[in-house]
Order: sequence, then C-alpha cells, then structure tokens
Amino acid sequence: MGKFAWVRNDSLRANGLAQWDGQTWDIAPFAGGSGDTSAYGYENIPVLSVEVFHDTVFISFLGSNWQLDPDIATTAFLANGVWYPCGNPNSMDNVLLENNRLFTGSQIDTVTNLVAHGIHEWLGGEWRELPNSPISPSAGIYASAYWHDQYYFAGVFIALGSRKVVAYDGDSTWSPLGEGIVGNYLNCIEGHGDSLYVGGFFQNPSRHIAIWDGSDWHPFFPEVEFVGQVQGLKSYDGSLYIKGIYHFVGDNTLYGILRWDGHSLCALGGPYDADSGLAFEVFQGDLYSGIAPVYMPLYQQYIAKLPLENIVPFACVVPSLVGVSEIEPTSGELSIFPNPASSSVNISFPAGVIGQRIEISNALGQVIYSEPVSGFNSQISLTRVAPGVYQVTAYSNEGRYFSRVLVE
Repeated sequence: MGKFAWVRNDSLRANGLAQWDGQTWDIAPFAGGSGDTSAYGYENIPVLSVEVFHDTVFISFLGSNWQLDPDIATTAFLANGVWYPCGNPNSMDNVLLENNRLFTGSQIDTVTNLVAHGIHEWLGGEWRELPNSPISPSAGIYASAYWHDQYYFAGVFIALGSRKVVAYDGDSTWSPLGEGIVGNYLNCIEGHGDSLYVGGFFQNPSRHIAIWDGSDWHPFFPEVEFVGQVQGLKSYDGSLYIKGIYHFVGDNTLYGILRWDGHSLCALGGPYDADSGLAFEVFQGDLYSGIAPVYMPLYQQYIAKLPLENIVPFACVVPSLVGVSEIEPTSGELSIFPNPASSSVNISFPAGVIGQRIEISNALGQVIYSEPVSGFNSQISLTRVAPGVYQVTAYSNEGRYFSRVLVE
C-alpha cells in the first residue's frame, strides 16, 4: 500500500495496492486499485492502511474519487471485484484489525449515512460506535494492539485523562493508562511479553519510545537514543523489532532497525540515516520495511526485505535494568555462579549470613521469582525464566543484598 503506480520493475500498474507472496507481485485481487489512468501515475491516491477481514479488503486513503467515483472517499471495501464506499469525505482514518475484529477511528459515515463518533467497529455491514467510547470524533487513531485480553488504541487524543492511548476490554469498559504520553503523537503500539511498548514523537519518559507494565510508564533502555520518531514496533519469535533512527550511547553511528531479544539490544540491517515512513511488517520470517528512495544501497526501491533467520547484527549492547531503583546493598557481596547462567544458578550469601528469601526481577522491576530459602547457599531453577538481564534481591537476617544475573 502507499502512493505508487507500478510494481515489478514498472510492469504491473498497481495504483497504490499490490500483493507480495514472498516471491512475486500480484495486482489482480485489487480491481485496479485507485483507478488512476494518468500516464505516469501522478494522480494516484495515497493508501494509508489495508486489512483483510472475512475475505473482504478494507482500505483507508487520503482524499476522494477512489476508482474515479466522487462518492468513494477516505474508506472503502472491495467485494466481488467492486469497490464500495464506507467512509466520511471529511475525515481520514486507519482500518485496524485486532483479534479478528475490525476497527477504525475518527468520524465515519457509513453507506447509509449514519454518523458514528469516536472509535467504531465493523459489524453487520456498517460501522458501529463502541459502547461508552470516551474518544472524541476529532481524535486521530493511528495504531492498535491486542495485549493481555485488552484492546489498546493510540494516536492523538485525550480519553479519561490518558493522553494518546487508552484501553478497551472489548465489551463496554474503557481504562486510562495512567496519564498517558505527553508529546506530539503515537505511531505504533505493540504488546511484547509482560510489557506494552508505544512509539511515536515525544520526549518523556524517554525519547520517542516508552514501556507500560500494566500499572506504570517506564523509559526505554538508556543505552539507546532515538533521534527521530519511532515508526514501527513488531513482536516476532521472542524478539521486539523497532523501527526508527537511533544510535547507541557513545557511538554516533545511526541505524534504522533495533532488535530487543530480552538479552541484548542489537542494530540490524546496517547503518541508516533517512526517514522511511511507517511500513513495517514480518512475513514468512522476513522483516519488511519502507525505506527512503535516497538510501543508496537500495536506491529508489522504497521497500526492503531483511531475512531474520541467523541474521548477524552490526552491533549489540547489553542494557542495564530499567525501572529498578538503585539501592545501596548491605555490606558484603552476593555470589552468583555461573553468571551468565542457563538452566540454574547458585546464589551464596556472605560468610555467616543466613538467607531468608530470594527474588528475581525483570527489567521493569516486576518480580518474576520469589521463594523462601534457608542457609548460606541456594540453587535456583531458571527453566521458566526467559533470556535476559535480571536483578537478584536476596533477603537475610542482616538485610538485603543485590546483584545481577544474565540468563542465556
């Protein structure tokens, strides 16, 4: 999707919509796309989003006159080879598919001219307002996610005191995420493990990316600094992939794709320093990303494929813990062996100290393991602990001891 006339070396007239099966391009499923007939495709309409819902293609686009029909504006669906309107000419929207439910935001006029305000769902052949929606008709809904049995919507709005993001239980209850994110806008939102990540253009709690643990907001890892907006987030095969221009602290080399696997932050795809739009998706084990036409290694290609299997990063750092306050330990050292560890780890208190409890916390300060202990030495099983960096808090008859363990 996007604003383009041709694919496959200018041999297929796509008009903003084309299908890629991993090997070849196909335009047949889209009935001529926007319908542009100009010689060079200059009149093509930019397609903003596309989803396939119950074998029907839904799109949102900028403007009107889709298929040269003035009645088809901003949102449309394709059925039996024919495009039909389902949007309001005065709004711009994204179609968003989550957990087999289709949503869109802003102000929508269905084919029966029924206006639905705020955010709404496609049900029974029309857009219907979600019950008790706190989102105003003027809201911009740019992204969505389904995480821990909740739907999340992000963009530009304030709902229930939460800026830019709100949660919905799928029935009738809406919830704020604290005070939300103060800034310009959110482009993307993705659940990954025990955390919900948001990206966009803002400054706090960290530049352009933040983490919600279900109760509080946390900054991203301080070893990475994003210098421009975060444009994409994708959770795939145990890792989170992040699209945006960034560099590692202490290194001015700019990169465009970051991978967080719970252990390391790694730069993928090589140095990159140009804005590249929001296109970002994993398909058949490959990561696809929109790229700037001036990116010289792939000049005028606009989209790139990055095979993820056995990929070798250009650079990696092991991050510090986020959201865990630095506490002065009780005098004496806690011994952890082996470190890094895999299946189990031995934790030893200083000589003469009797242990009482051991806790292991993840990067957000959430306790993922807590067991009573006794004596000087304890062996802790790590079979249910995902790879990553963790804080160990050991309680004893004399106080608390702190250390860190790297689980591989």
